[in-house]
Amino acid sequence: ILFSEKVFEVGEFKFGLLMSTYGIGAVMIAPWLAAFGTRFKKSSLLVGSLALYGCGELLLSSTEVYYVGLISIFIVGCAHLIMATTTNTTLQLFVPEPVRGRVMAMYLMVFTIGAPLGSIIQGPLADQFGPRRVVAVMGCLFVVAAFVFGISRRAFQSLMKRLASMARLNSGTEIVKVHVSSGHRKRGTSSEWRYEVPGGQEIICEEDCMF
Repeated sequence: ILFSEKVFEVGEFKFGLLMSTYGIGAVMIAPWLAAFGTRFKKSSLLVGSLALYGCGELLLSSTEVYYVGLISIFIVGCAHLIMATTTNTTLQLFVPEPVRGRVMAMYLMVFTIGAPLGSIIQGPLADQFGPRRVVAVMGCLFVVAAFVFGISRRAFQSLMKRLASMARLNSGTEIVKVHVSSGHRKRGTSSEWRYEVPGGQEIICEEDCMF
């Protein structure tokens, strides 16, 4: 609303179009994600969506042209769907079945409460400093988060590979890893991993598909 009134200075129709472009971006990226999303590591999708979200917000904050704003909102909508889908599927697949419902409940609670809490914080800041500056800071934070997550992911991968090399069995073809975040035990060959979780459930995926 602030961008429509104070930056783009458009009426009700163009404001509605600006809001709907967010959903259009999410709907249009969904077929691509369904068809090609499995070709990428989930961590790569998450880092890419964080960076794309930040770039979309930086583009929005840098322009006063309405149609450029439409493009930026479209980009943000695409990034949002990739981010939400990636985190959702990762939790569903890798959280042990006995606690999956509780973990998903906590995740959805935090995810849904973020928007109203963010609005409470952003509203007064936008009145004080202007909506473009606030959105620019948000975009920078998203880009920084993507950068930090990318670095930490590489460090974590390096650590896991070192642990795997130290834990090779006598045959040298089967490896045992410890998943430090949830206590899962991974056993498999160099190209495929079996995730053994409490309750006897097994998940099989390609090497490092989670990271």
